[in-house]
Amino acid sequence: MFTEEKATGYLKQILNGFRGLHEVNAMHRDFKLANVLLHQGVCKIAGLDFIKQLEKGSLAEDVCGTPIIMAP
Repeated sequence: MFTEEKATGYLKQILNGFRGLHEVNAMHRDFKLANVLLHQGVCKIAGLDFIKQLEKGSLAEDVCGTPIIMAP
Protein backbone atom coordinates (compact mmCIF):
# COMPACT_ATOMS: atom_id res chain seq x y z
CA MET A 1 0.00 0.00 0.00
CA PHE A 2 1.23 3.48 -0.89
CA THR A 3 1.00 6.44 1.39
CA GLU A 4 -0.26 9.68 -0.05
CA GLU A 5 3.25 11.14 0.19
CA LYS A 6 4.77 8.22 -1.71
CA ALA A 7 2.08 8.38 -4.41
CA THR A 8 2.65 12.13 -4.75
CA GLY A 9 6.38 11.55 -5.15
CA TYR A 10 5.77 8.97 -7.91
CA LEU A 11 3.39 11.32 -9.70
CA LYS A 12 6.01 14.09 -9.60
CA GLN A 13 8.57 11.72 -11.14
CA ILE A 14 6.16 10.80 -13.95
CA LEU A 15 5.37 14.46 -14.61
CA ASN A 16 9.09 15.27 -14.72
CA GLY A 17 9.48 12.51 -17.32
CA PHE A 18 6.77 14.09 -19.42
CA ARG A 19 8.43 17.47 -18.97
CA GLY A 20 11.54 15.97 -20.56
CA LEU A 21 9.50 14.69 -23.50
CA HIS A 22 7.86 18.10 -23.87
CA GLU A 23 11.24 19.84 -23.91
CA VAL A 24 12.19 17.90 -27.06
CA ASN A 25 8.71 18.30 -28.62
CA ALA A 26 7.96 14.59 -28.27
CA MET A 27 4.70 12.89 -27.38
CA HIS A 28 4.28 9.40 -25.92
CA ARG A 29 1.00 8.34 -27.66
CA ASP A 30 0.54 5.11 -25.64
CA PHE A 31 0.73 6.18 -22.00
CA LYS A 32 -0.96 3.75 -19.63
CA LEU A 33 -0.31 2.25 -16.23
CA ALA A 34 1.48 -0.73 -17.79
CA ASN A 35 4.05 1.71 -19.22
CA VAL A 36 5.06 3.06 -15.81
CA LEU A 37 7.84 1.01 -14.26
CA LEU A 38 8.98 1.27 -10.65
CA HIS A 39 12.58 0.29 -9.90
CA GLN A 40 14.12 0.90 -6.47
CA GLY A 41 11.78 3.81 -5.77
CA VAL A 42 12.29 5.45 -9.17
CA CYS A 43 9.45 5.69 -11.71
CA LYS A 44 10.40 5.18 -15.33
CA ILE A 45 8.26 5.74 -18.40
CA ALA A 46 8.39 2.79 -20.79
CA GLY A 47 6.62 1.85 -24.02
CA LEU A 48 8.32 4.45 -26.15
CA ASP A 49 7.72 2.52 -29.39
CA PHE A 50 4.96 4.95 -30.44
CA ILE A 51 6.84 8.11 -29.45
CA LYS A 52 6.77 10.90 -32.01
CA GLN A 53 8.81 14.06 -32.22
CA LEU A 54 6.89 16.97 -33.68
CA GLU A 55 7.93 20.23 -35.26
CA LYS A 56 6.81 23.29 -33.28
CA GLY A 57 3.20 24.13 -34.06
CA SER A 58 2.46 20.88 -35.92
CA LEU A 59 -0.14 18.27 -34.99
CA ALA A 60 -0.02 14.48 -35.00
CA GLU A 61 -2.64 13.13 -37.37
CA ASP A 62 -2.15 9.36 -37.26
CA VAL A 63 -3.96 7.09 -34.82
CA CYS A 64 -1.98 4.71 -32.65
CA GLY A 65 -1.92 3.37 -29.10
CA THR A 66 -3.93 0.93 -27.06
CA PRO A 67 -7.52 1.14 -28.39
CA ILE A 68 -9.37 0.56 -25.11
CA ILE A 69 -7.68 3.49 -23.35
CA MET A 70 -6.98 5.87 -26.27
CA ALA A 71 -8.30 9.41 -26.22
CA PRO A 72 -11.18 9.89 -28.67
